Amino acid sequence: MIVKSKIKFKSFNIYKLEEIIKLLVESGKNSALDTKMISLTKSKKRFTILKGPHVHKKARDQYELTTHSKVLYLKGNKEKIEKFLTNLEQNLIEDVTYSISFERT
Repeated sequence: MIVKSKIKFKSFNIYKLEEIIKLLVESGKNSALDTKMISLTKSKKRFTILKGPHVHKKARDQYELTTHSKVLYLKGNKEKIEKFLTNLEQNLIEDVTYSISFERT
């Protein structure tokens, strides 16, 4: 049975995310899976915090939190995708979060 899988990765660190995606694409090609990687737009959140608690309204700090996202599409046999997902769990670093969805064809 052929299964399509979509794995969405999110991380604050783009370098670790790129490293993991390269490893996963190579291991997907080695296990005869059709792999396709798409980069999504990065989302930015900006925060402004007052430095002084009372009358110093102009003294502020500004911070930015950037989240990078990538999607990896897989297509192949059920057994090969299961092996790939066990390999995925072993290779991931703490900074990267992921979500997996499946579709049967």
